[in-house]
Amino acid sequence: MTAEPLQGFERANWRGLVAVIASSLIIGVGLGGATPLLSLKMEAWGVPSLIIGLNAAMGPLGVITGSFLVPRFLRHFSGAACMAAGILWGGGVLLLFGLTDDLPAWFALRFLFGLTLALPWVVGEAWINAVATDAVRGRVMAYYATALAGGFMLGPLVLTVIGSQGLAPFVFIAGTVAISAGPIWWVRRLAPDLRVDHRVGAFSMIWVAPTIFVTAAAQGALDGGIFSFLPIYGLRHGLNESTAALALAAFMAGNVVLQIPLGLMLDRVNRRLMLLVAAGLMTVLPLLIPVVFGQWWLLMAVLFVWGGMVWGSYTIALAMMGDRFKTGQITLANATFIVVMEIANLAGPPIAGVAIDTADGQGLIGFFVLFSGVLFTVVALRGLRRGDLVS
Repeated sequence: MTAEPLQGFERANWRGLVAVIASSLIIGVGLGGATPLLSLKMEAWGVPSLIIGLNAAMGPLGVITGSFLVPRFLRHFSGAACMAAGILWGGGVLLLFGLTDDLPAWFALRFLFGLTLALPWVVGEAWINAVATDAVRGRVMAYYATALAGGFMLGPLVLTVIGSQGLAPFVFIAGTVAISAGPIWWVRRLAPDLRVDHRVGAFSMIWVAPTIFVTAAAQGALDGGIFSFLPIYGLRHGLNESTAALALAAFMAGNVVLQIPLGLMLDRVNRRLMLLVAAGLMTVLPLLIPVVFGQWWLLMAVLFVWGGMVWGSYTIALAMMGDRFKTGQITLANATFIVVMEIANLAGPPIAGVAIDTADGQGLIGFFVLFSGVLFTVVALRGLRRGDLVS
């Protein structure tokens, strides 16, 4: 993070941003390792796939519930205290997973973990948006998105080193998550006032800025469908397990690598136009997957760029949110954004599961195109109506 992208920031704001982004990277590593660890443990117990899926759904349900509670916590505690408490509680919950093999308890713990995760997620993004100025918001959000995606990518790699047996991986991942509270506590006095102006409601925010929240819905649905079924699509069309995993890795690499170039562009060109271009590529690129499937490097290139655009839509929407909602509104806007995204993330995999069983698996491509096409249409129509696609 160079001086130039943060030019115009007070040193205190710079320190706060670095701390929140560093914390997000560490949290991402913990979460990236925890998700496959829990699935692998239940698989080893002989738990049916349906039950594993239902258990995984408890996490988003917890996040949705916790997001609604964040404004209440902020009435009584600072943003830094809320973030640190959520992180430490989350680390404790992860440790409890390793201390019991009772499946019903794992359902309760998965919900509780999602609930605690909502605090650092909502408050952290609101903190970044409240501090970032309009001139550098795109780059700052790109740094954050890169850190979060990089953590998610590193987590499973760490798990391959420490293994999934015994209590050790739970201790390691719980400790990793807990450590991420350190940077936040270090800058606790720098946290902005994130209390919510209760004269504004979540539905009114969706009404005045539908593009932002449709982006959340599209990103959530696509994220759930891609990570659940892209490897399965590869297996059904002739890839072995390792190459199918590499295909998903190429998508995730695009998530990480393309955010900073995208952020640099966001601070130089119209952000709504950037979202329109991203949504257009998100619509077109999946159509190329069946075409280039037999050409390995072309397929990897398509998946790489597609991954950058899907995660990039999240980056762009966060920047647009910060432009549109200011003090007193940004926390509720971010909580609403996450609720919409997590609801879509719950709905995406079942719909994608039905789609992949149609048209020799190409129904999954149709699923990707449908949600991206809806986003493209909304961005285009809203931009034409507002007249700000080229301003």
